[in-house]
Amino acid sequence: MLSMQTRPRSDAPAASLPVESTPRRKRRRALRVIWTPSLLRRIVRHRGARIVACLVAALLSLSAVAGERAALQAERESWEATVVAVEVVRFVPAGGEVGRAVRLVERPAAVVPDGALVAIPLDGLAAVDLVPGELVLAQRVRDAGEGQLPAGTVAITIELDGEAALVAPGALVDVWATDAANFSSRRVVQAALVLQLDDRDLTIAIPEGAAGTVAVASLRPLTVTVVR
Repeated sequence: MLSMQTRPRSDAPAASLPVESTPRRKRRRALRVIWTPSLLRRIVRHRGARIVACLVAALLSLSAVAGERAALQAERESWEATVVAVEVVRFVPAGGEVGRAVRLVERPAAVVPDGALVAIPLDGLAAVDLVPGELVLAQRVRDAGEGQLPAGTVAITIELDGEAALVAPGALVDVWATDAANFSSRRVVQAALVLQLDDRDLTIAIPEGAAGTVAVASLRPLTVTVVR
């Protein structure tokens, strides 16, 4: 005879995970609220950043506009202000007299270049061709005695060994050649008339008979002394 064994029924609850106590859960929730920004805080924070960015952009725009207004004002004033200049009314060839072919005019300061003459050069000669309508610049006019070759002379350009103090067109100079090998110097031309000085290039009038000597000496930089 078969017998059936039955397991006694237990009404005990099944095992489950431990449940946190209520105070501990509240404390963790409070910390989460403190460290996690709410939606409202995020909105306020982002809105503040946008406001700061807008203010910076506005300040930059105002600064740019102020700079443009100042530039436009300066340009307008330069056009409103007038200055006196010398204008060519008749063609003047190089070497021709300038005084009878020009007139004084008023022009906006913005169109008058630097170096423009403000008075008629009565004894001036044109260094280059001058055409009607142009404003005469100082470097395009020379004195009547400047650049004129005395009789029996030729013009030659030499390179100077350094700057030439007190040398100007119309001065008289002695030209010296230096021999670096034996630390000696010799005078190759005396009382030469200065016609033009451009940086270290000096153009002088020398006697025709000295042209060969000066040409050979000019293969090296020369020095000059002002005699008058």
